[in-house]
Amino acid sequence: MSRARHAIARDRGWATTSRVVAIASVLAAAVAALPAASSAAAGSPRLATLEPEPAGFTLAVLGLDRAQLEELRASDRSGWPQWFSLHVSDVANPPVAARYALVDDRVELRPRFPLERGLEYVAAFRPGVLAGGADADGAAILEQFELPRVDVTPTTRVIAIQPSRGLVPENLLKFYVHFSAPMTRGRAYRHLRILDSRGREVELAFLELEYELWDPESRRLTLLFDPGRLKAGLKPHREVGPALAGGFDFALEVDADWPDAEGNPLRQGLVHEFWVGPPDYEQPTPESWAWSQPRAGTREPLAIGFGEPLDGALLQHSLWVVELGEAGETERRIEGVVELAQGESIWRFTPNEPWRPTRHELRVDPLLEDLAGNSLARPFEVDLAGGGSAVTEGSEPAPARGPRSGAELWRRSFVPAP
Repeated sequence: MSRARHAIARDRGWATTSRVVAIASVLAAAVAALPAASSAAAGSPRLATLEPEPAGFTLAVLGLDRAQLEELRASDRSGWPQWFSLHVSDVANPPVAARYALVDDRVELRPRFPLERGLEYVAAFRPGVLAGGADADGAAILEQFELPRVDVTPTTRVIAIQPSRGLVPENLLKFYVHFSAPMTRGRAYRHLRILDSRGREVELAFLELEYELWDPESRRLTLLFDPGRLKAGLKPHREVGPALAGGFDFALEVDADWPDAEGNPLRQGLVHEFWVGPPDYEQPTPESWAWSQPRAGTREPLAIGFGEPLDGALLQHSLWVVELGEAGETERRIEGVVELAQGESIWRFTPNEPWRPTRHELRVDPLLEDLAGNSLARPFEVDLAGGGSAVTEGSEPAPARGPRSGAELWRRSFVPAP
């Protein structure tokens, strides 16, 4: 293990565990060929597949007796994965997130996300752990299967990476990777890496989470750099340093063989090159933002220039416009379209309807962040032992500007020009 890997692993307290499961039956078959009854004897609880298609895949345990069903109706469903679960490749892996339902005389398991074609899955049923069972250490009944891959021409591609501008701070907090179609979950860190100027992989650059940070449609992935290497005072920062070094070129590489939700590879890989500048410890200052005010009776955009790139995902919902009543007692949120420009340093809002010559208000969520995680409310680098003061490299802690008035919304009124 390298010095970098050893220091970070020790600080995180990583450990490995092993599980032993007694196997009574293992059936290797495609989902469509799974039998209605497994190797368990007729009349005994058994596994069955009710819906084989990935989007609606449903497993069931059949043959439960009346006493078991009554126990299940009165039990807490949070414990059901202990006796009935679905795993990728091996039961030693964490169970697939799923919803459970007791329907008539059977228990159904439906994955929360579509299963992936081309992957091997293992369904596990542990009768001894089942409510009413007497043998908690007994055998597990396993069913192995693989969803058949549909051969098509790859079409999914990376459509954007944010920050999109080629210059980022040394303490960059995250990348967003946008795809044209839903992607597989649980494989990101195998297909993404940071390369230095010599093409060498930067070890453990990202915070590798068990549950990756995807949007609900599985089209946008959030990649967090390891905060332990970013925050001054933490052991990884002292012993290893940031993953990125100011004054050098780096690249984010995306593998072409990363499968999408249909199990097909990307149309092509991608190498996103960027230059690293000095760290950024300053909070965004709305008072210094530049405005381009729209005219009444038009759908001209309201444009805000931040003077620096901000978090591209947060910009989609952290700023909004309301129209105020004459006395300011009523308000109406203005619906429209948000566009970002010049590397997420400009925000444009185009209303669905023409502006009216009345008082409006721009509102900004205080949690809006810059590329280094500094928000309007507080800086990312905070010396908690020093009373919440901001920390800058190579200097004494300086007073922090936040939190802003108890982290209230930032507001600015305007009237569209005639």
